Amino acid sequence: MPKIYEYLGIIFFFYSNDHKPIHVHGQKGEFESKAIFILKTRKLLKSRFQISKEKSH
Repeated sequence: MPKIYEYLGIIFFFYSNDHKPIHVHGQKGEFESKAIFILKTRKLLKSRFQISKEKSH
């Protein structure tokens, strides 16, 4: 899981073999959330966030 960025204890990362649509995971402690980005011709059309859920691992 490559770490992209860390801010205020929140780690932003992605899984290299993850599914589409493009998304980024965020983790702090036992909780993990996901942000999905919908792009068309390199322009952001929509973003969707799945609010924190307890980490399953």
